[in-house]
Amino acid sequence: VSFVLCQVYGSATVYRRSKIEHEMYEIPNHSSPTYIPPWICGENSRKLLRNHNDDTMFQVETIGIALLQTYEAEALKNRNSELFVKSFNDARALAIPMLRQYVNAQFALDTSIKCHYFEGIVSLCNEMGNPGREKLGKLMAGDMRTVVENGSAFPRFVFSWYTDRSQVAYVLDLGKYCPQELRRFLSENCRVSDHAWINDVRCGRWDEAQMNLSKVGESTETLMDKKLFLSLRKIASIVSQKAPASSANSGLQLIQAQEMLMDAQSDGPIACLPAAGLMQLAMNHVADTSRGYDDRIRAGLAGLAVAEVMQDGAKNAALIWEKSLQCERTLWKDIASFQESNAESDMKEAMSTSVFFGISKEYSLNDTIGLDFERVHKFAGLERTMMGLALVASELAAVSGEGNGSFVLHSNDVMVDVEME
Repeated sequence: VSFVLCQVYGSATVYRRSKIEHEMYEIPNHSSPTYIPPWICGENSRKLLRNHNDDTMFQVETIGIALLQTYEAEALKNRNSELFVKSFNDARALAIPMLRQYVNAQFALDTSIKCHYFEGIVSLCNEMGNPGREKLGKLMAGDMRTVVENGSAFPRFVFSWYTDRSQVAYVLDLGKYCPQELRRFLSENCRVSDHAWINDVRCGRWDEAQMNLSKVGESTETLMDKKLFLSLRKIASIVSQKAPASSANSGLQLIQAQEMLMDAQSDGPIACLPAAGLMQLAMNHVADTSRGYDDRIRAGLAGLAVAEVMQDGAKNAALIWEKSLQCERTLWKDIASFQESNAESDMKEAMSTSVFFGISKEYSLNDTIGLDFERVHKFAGLERTMMGLALVASELAAVSGEGNGSFVLHSNDVMVDVEME
C-alpha cells in the first residue's frame, strides 16, 4: 500500500508542478476566496500521509514532501488561521526529521528552507559545524532575513535558539551578518544583556561599552568579577580617550582595599564588602594586637583608602587615626612622660614603633603600597596634622602634660588634644 501510495503521490506531484508553471492548472488562483485545492492538498490526504511512514528512502522522501505540499498552496490564504499554522508546524516537525534520518541532512535542510521551517534550518546548520553556521549566517543576511514565522523574524529566532542552549558565543558570531538585529536582541533580552559590551567593543562603540560594563559590574556580587568588569571599563575609557569614570576608580580602590584586608585566599568566590563594612574591618585589624605590625599598618592604609571614596571622607579617615592611637594607649602615655626629662631622642624612638607612626609614614609614601591616594590632599585637617606631628618629632614646638593622662601636641597653628582614658 505504501509503495502504491508513493507512486500515486509522486506522479501527481510531478504532474501538478510541471503544469502549474505553464497552464491554468488551478482555477481560480489559490489566493481567491473560492479557491478549492487539488486532491493532493486536501485534509484527507494529510491524514493518509501522516499514517504511512515506512523506512525506505524513496517512500519517506515522497510522503514527506507530499505532506508538506498539502500545506504549500494554502499557506498564504490561511496564514492568519491559528489552527492551520499549528497544523503546518506539526507537519514540518514530523516530516523534516524523517527526511534527515532516511534521506540526508542536505535534503532536509533544503526542504526546511523552502517551507520556512526555522527549527529545522538552525538545528541542521548547527549539526554541520562551522560550514553549516556560515551558511546559516548567509541566510540571516539574505533571503531569510525578513521572513517571519510565529511572530518571530528569522535572525531573532536564530539568536533565541542559541541563547536557549547557553551558546552565547554563536549569538555574537552570527550577529556579524545582521548587526542591527543583534544589537536590538542584546538590549532587549535580559539573558544575554551582560554580553552586550562585547558587541560594542567589536563595533568600536566605546561609550556604550563603558555603560554596559558599568551595568554588569553593578550587578555582579563576587570580588573577582567586579574587579574584572571595573578594569575592563577603565580600559574602554582609555581607548576612547576619555577620563575614566570616578565610580570605576572608586570601585577598584575599594576592591584593592578589601584584598589588603583579606587574611587568606579562599577557594570559593568572595563577596564584595560595602565601604562601611570595609572601614569597620580595617579598624578591627588596626586594633587587633594579635596581628603583626606590618599587617596592622596595611589595615590602616586600606581603611584610609576606603575613606577617600566615602562621602564623609575626612570623618572616616579620622576614625582610622583615632583607632591607631587608642589601641596603644600605654605607649602614648609613656611618650607623654618623656616630656619631663626632655628626652627627645627617646620620644622619637618610641613614636617610631607605634602603629600610628607606621601608618603615617606609609601614607605619606603612598606609591610604595600600590594604592593611588588621588585625593590625599583633600583631607588636610586632623589626620594630616597628626601625621606630620608623628613623622617629624622635631616639628613639635612643645609637649606638655595636662593631668589625668592627657597630653597636647602643638604644631604650627594647630593643636590636637588626645584623651588617653
